[in-house]
Amino acid sequence: MKLNSPFNLATTSNQKSQIRTSHPFFRFMLLIGLCLLGAFVFQGLGLILLSFKYGGMLLVVDAITNPSLHPALINPIKTLQLISSIGMFLIPACLFSYIQTGNWTGYIKTKNSNYSLNWLLSVISVLASLPILAYVLEWNQGLHFGILDTWVRDAELKAEIMTKAFLSTTSYAGLAFNMLVIALSAAVCEEFFFRGIIQNLLKEWFKNIHVAVFVGAFVFSLFHAQMLGFFPRLLIGMLLGYMYVWSGSIWMGVLAHFVNNGLQVFLYFLQQKGLAQIDTDKADNFGIYITLVSTLIAVIALWWMYKNREVPSKSTLEASTH
Repeated sequence: MKLNSPFNLATTSNQKSQIRTSHPFFRFMLLIGLCLLGAFVFQGLGLILLSFKYGGMLLVVDAITNPSLHPALINPIKTLQLISSIGMFLIPACLFSYIQTGNWTGYIKTKNSNYSLNWLLSVISVLASLPILAYVLEWNQGLHFGILDTWVRDAELKAEIMTKAFLSTTSYAGLAFNMLVIALSAAVCEEFFFRGIIQNLLKEWFKNIHVAVFVGAFVFSLFHAQMLGFFPRLLIGMLLGYMYVWSGSIWMGVLAHFVNNGLQVFLYFLQQKGLAQIDTDKADNFGIYITLVSTLIAVIALWWMYKNREVPSKSTLEASTH
């Protein structure tokens, strides 16, 4: 057996080249494989560590299923969610980018936007979209899913119970931890994975940015497995997708995603403290006129971002096809 024959630098380089030039479908399958592997490794290790520390696997699994019955385990479970999010989304996204470009974030576009006002426009557009999203949510929750309707609503109720258990805190340390787990880590990990990788792959696949944004947002919403909130999440996924395209930077979507999630975390914290009772998911809190004006503001902010969008150079377009 020749030690230097099939495995050498030239062979490795050829294999990387074959992956980079393969059909986007096969690279999408590679990404899903990396995601599943990351989930298996990171969630598995996290569950094992928690089971050793907190009395066994059955107790930990029951705490994940019924967090309100195990308040002492809520923070450890949130830590597990943080680790799982990094393992499922962030690491696979960066690893895929390295395979594709030789750079850990080159495929994701982590450079800053050329138009500095995009930071402000991103925040304005996501905040101004909240009233119309509340109306879409109200409509979505009124849909019926035939024989699956009971199952869908039971799953939604369980997800709501878990979310409230995670958010329930009256301490500022708890608020900070929720901001880290539910707002910041979700924003970074999910934007890197869904917009930075999946949307770019779909753009290569369909050769149409609008199809890529829509399908990417569809996958993003479907992944959350909450059908009663599917359509508002689809719309916000499209909003984040266009921010990414027009700004030329992943950070605009990360900021908007963080603001959206962080606002919900903060408002629920105020409710727990008895300081305010604001629910942005309720359409009645806005009314039709506020909704129309705010939607117009969101459209204007997005149009402004589009008007000042980054137009890729010819060399960039050529590089993206290789």
